[in-house]
Amino acid sequence: APPTSSVAPGADYVAVATPVRPESDFLNTAPGVGYVGTETCQSCHADVHAGFLQTRHSRSMSDARQQQSETASVRHPSSGYAYRTRTEENGQLVHTECLLLDGREESARDILVEWVVGSGRFGRSYLAERDGFLVQSPLTWYSDRREWDMSPGYDFPGQFSFRRSVSAGC
Repeated sequence: APPTSSVAPGADYVAVATPVRPESDFLNTAPGVGYVGTETCQSCHADVHAGFLQTRHSRSMSDARQQQSETASVRHPSSGYAYRTRTEENGQLVHTECLLLDGREESARDILVEWVVGSGRFGRSYLAERDGFLVQSPLTWYSDRREWDMSPGYDFPGQFSFRRSVSAGC
């Protein structure tokens, strides 16, 4: 079935729901199946697993708790927001968004980051869940500059905050 677009109740963003998986004999397509990590494949496919881990593609998307993250603070006055990053003791990565009012950071809200996109060769972007949908964080780590800055498409005054949905085609 094709994915459906919807507006979540009380939300101010449009998101694409995950497509319904067709009936299949393959166990990884059953409803409720989640990410298990490459280690699950290792017991039956050790040689393929070892080769895959040598590629950048093996690091193209990962659980945010598996990533070390530098603490950062990024102010974006043209949009009226400031952002901070931190890692909790349990390894959970948090991006904090604050409104900038007269140069002061107000109304902070913490967003738990769940996924990291990118191997780190060029950079890493971050995804969070909001109302059952994945959204992109406004913060990206840029490897060549070795610094945090606004994510592509967020670097303008009317940026999307944590409302930029990750579509099924992404």
